Amino acid sequence: MLLLLIVGIGIHLGCCGQPYPIPKQVKRVVFIGDSITSRGRYVSDIDAFLSMKYPYKQYELINLGVPGETVSALSGPGHKDDSFSRPGLHTRLQKILTVLKPDLVFACYDMDYGLYKAFSEERFQKFKEGIVGLHDAVQRSGASIIHITPPVYDGDVYGNVPDIYADWLVSQRHSADWKVIDIHGPMKRHWENKRKKEPVLLSTKDAMHAGEESDFIISREILLSLGQQELAQASGMRDALYFVPERDTIMKLVNQRQEILKNAWLNHIGGNKSGRNKGGSVGEANARAAVISRQITRFRQTPPPNPFGHALVPDMIADASIQVINGSFYCYATTDGYDNGLKTSGPPVVWKSEDFVNWSFSGCLFPSAFGHKYWAPSAAIAAHGKYFLYPTINGFMYAAVADKPEGPFKLATGKDTFYLPYTPATLLKPGDGKPPHGIDAEIFVDDDKQAYVYWQLRKATKLHADMVTVDTAITIIKTPHTVYSEGPIFFKRKGIYYYLYTVGGAEKYQYAYVMGRQSPLGPFTAPNGSNIISTTDYKRHIYGPGHGSVFNIPGTGDYYFAYLEFGRGSTNRQTYVNKLGFNPDGTLQPVSLTMEGVGALKKVKSLRSLPVVDIFASSVRPNLVIKPEGDTLFRRTESFAPRFGADGANGSRWMPASGDTANWLMIDLGEVQPVQRSDVYLVRPTAGHAYILEYSVDAENWIPCGGHSDLKMQSPHTDQMKINARYLRISITGGVKGIWEWKVY
Repeated sequence: MLLLLIVGIGIHLGCCGQPYPIPKQVKRVVFIGDSITSRGRYVSDIDAFLSMKYPYKQYELINLGVPGETVSALSGPGHKDDSFSRPGLHTRLQKILTVLKPDLVFACYDMDYGLYKAFSEERFQKFKEGIVGLHDAVQRSGASIIHITPPVYDGDVYGNVPDIYADWLVSQRHSADWKVIDIHGPMKRHWENKRKKEPVLLSTKDAMHAGEESDFIISREILLSLGQQELAQASGMRDALYFVPERDTIMKLVNQRQEILKNAWLNHIGGNKSGRNKGGSVGEANARAAVISRQITRFRQTPPPNPFGHALVPDMIADASIQVINGSFYCYATTDGYDNGLKTSGPPVVWKSEDFVNWSFSGCLFPSAFGHKYWAPSAAIAAHGKYFLYPTINGFMYAAVADKPEGPFKLATGKDTFYLPYTPATLLKPGDGKPPHGIDAEIFVDDDKQAYVYWQLRKATKLHADMVTVDTAITIIKTPHTVYSEGPIFFKRKGIYYYLYTVGGAEKYQYAYVMGRQSPLGPFTAPNGSNIISTTDYKRHIYGPGHGSVFNIPGTGDYYFAYLEFGRGSTNRQTYVNKLGFNPDGTLQPVSLTMEGVGALKKVKSLRSLPVVDIFASSVRPNLVIKPEGDTLFRRTESFAPRFGADGANGSRWMPASGDTANWLMIDLGEVQPVQRSDVYLVRPTAGHAYILEYSVDAENWIPCGGHSDLKMQSPHTDQMKINARYLRISITGGVKGIWEWKVY
């Protein structure tokens, strides 16, 4: 068993440059020291952080700090009004090493070895001999040892003694190849900088026992030296645990667990000055600690709120046209999430599903449109043995054609290429010196096979039989709302034509409608009462339900309404689907908007999905507060918890912190079992990804089982395998770092 002993001396990465990663074999971690260690604040901080970030490692942290303890075997005329002499570590060190058999020990001794007196070469020599003796004893036991420098003393006479002792300890890095963590230097600089702004005492109690601010500096420097670089910018442990929603409750529970175990082990090992058995037996303490650990696990596994619910697909898409072709579901849409508003879009893709739950795409739908602004494609229209699509590209509508609904599509007329501002192949044609303005084409084919095209500003006309030529007689559909409108939806049910059009935008996006029986071009009338079928629902926190589509399951009376939702603002939207209801007179019922989805719309055979018992990440991105665009009542915060990477919701996602270089997500299946397939849905999949997939039975030893080094534009990324595993880990090496969903079979 490897023993790593970390003693109150330090390594600061600013001067050392190399972290001391915790060896794989480490499980039991023991802290020895005097009063600053004994009170346990920094120990609890470290315990809380490691328990939250590496719960699968099951570290056991035990605090054996004793107030007043020294490593020099020196004592003054007494301590605490001569009630007892200072204890020495030498009286209990061997028992600690032989009884606890720790793998990792932190020992932090501060002021007591100098006895609060001016510097003395004799006392300094005793201190050095004590530290060297400690170092040798630990090494003889088969352990490794890391020293930690003393904290800062805020007094006059004794003030430079910790500086001298700390300098000597740090020097042992080079002269003796010791591992040293420097907490003294960072703490001293912190308080010096603070005093430049205002006079402030290190402690209101005495010159030594600083408050939580200094305790966090200790825990931060130790964790940084162990390679936890996300601590660099944290202002406190609560800030460092931003990725844990229940962190306040968890930190209280960790403190309770620490106190229970400390008292029991001190009573067993020695160091309980009071002489009272206030800790009970070790067995009793372990039982109580196990109960608390289960509570901590429950709170840790509680994910933060997911304000995005169950989105249709695991990506940001908008302006979706959904249809059923040959029994399969297709979703043609705008690809969102490219962080530049309406100045850009993602590449053209089509999502496909057999059951309306598991969606996928592979490659580019419309290669010549790649790199151009590709918006709001229509549904694919079958005609002449081909499929026609009508996207808006660079702000103008075009007709495209393909042999299959999956593409690849190309321009239906002229040369298959695009340039700015538009090409001769636009669906509408320029006239009277005006460009062929028009976006958001919606195609409807009536029972007599006559096709119609509808676009922004409530405009409509016939589409000729060649499917690429529009009639010059343009109709402006009369509606109660005359403001700007886009995203038209047109369908027919039981002899009634329905025309849906948007009103407003952003958080205030709505859909209104008119209906008629005479012709796809009207006349239309608005229903009595409200003609708004979708609008912001503040109680359900659904904002701006806009540009989408209506589709029917062939052979049924079931109709569904798909709509984009405000999402993360700008062009960072997601699409949702709800049931569309009708009144007996054919009027539409206002849609009961939810983010819960409609589930599977067709039964298909599939492998058994393996439940994820727990999930862990290399890091977690801080919460993102989403800013409103025009509605002061809008409130939304996105969290990036690891649990979101495998919650089956599609709307939430895990993303690592910006400085993370590992970028991994790991799932725990609870026990070793057969695994046949992995499907991972990565963030911004249309930009392509590369990754490494590994498996393990113990979360320590990893074996590759999938992935690829080249960027592939698809979702999900599927790996077939025949393995027995408890843990799977994916490390993203190329593309945007983040995961919408991960499914294992």
